[in-house]
Amino acid sequence: MAENDDDGAAKRALFNFMAARRLKAGTLARKAGLSPSIFYNLKNGDAKTPSMDTLQKVAEAEGVTVADIFAFAKEPQKIDVRYAVISSGRVASSVQDMAVTRPTDLDATAEIEVALVSSDGLHPIPAGWLVFFALTGEAPEDVAGTLCVVRLFGQQDAIIGTVSPGTAPYFDFQPWHGPTVKNQRLISVQRILAIQPPV
Repeated sequence: MAENDDDGAAKRALFNFMAARRLKAGTLARKAGLSPSIFYNLKNGDAKTPSMDTLQKVAEAEGVTVADIFAFAKEPQKIDVRYAVISSGRVASSVQDMAVTRPTDLDATAEIEVALVSSDGLHPIPAGWLVFFALTGEAPEDVAGTLCVVRLFGQQDAIIGTVSPGTAPYFDFQPWHGPTVKNQRLISVQRILAIQPPV
């Protein structure tokens, strides 16, 4: 399998997997009982592909299967940045001439949007970081307590925060910054999937 990997899929999968989990070669090598030189030789081209034994040891060390690692073989998809996180955690439409790499650890079939943190609106998260969130909204009760992009009735911009049950049929909203607002009518609630620096 990996030994006949002419197109580099196993190598690409391994390094994409490591990037998605933010694994360093030396740390992973120790955890998997491998020599760090295996990763360095792959990186600098002295080795073309990881052996199946290497992939199995990495999989065991990380609690996944070799098939899970191979799922990372595709080059990460690019997503256009169509939103910006501005003051007070507000998410507004934005014309950005920018595309970013989709996080490889997110479900490849999930439809997602991305917002660029453009100010200190998500302090302490710095400007330049990315907020990846689901394109499709969910029922508020299904995401209670989960960080989401929330559109309140009567508000132009969505706001990052969490929701919790209020007086039925309304919900309480806790914005990223600021006090809880009681008994709000919600237009949409989109789960935040990742907040991270650009890759």
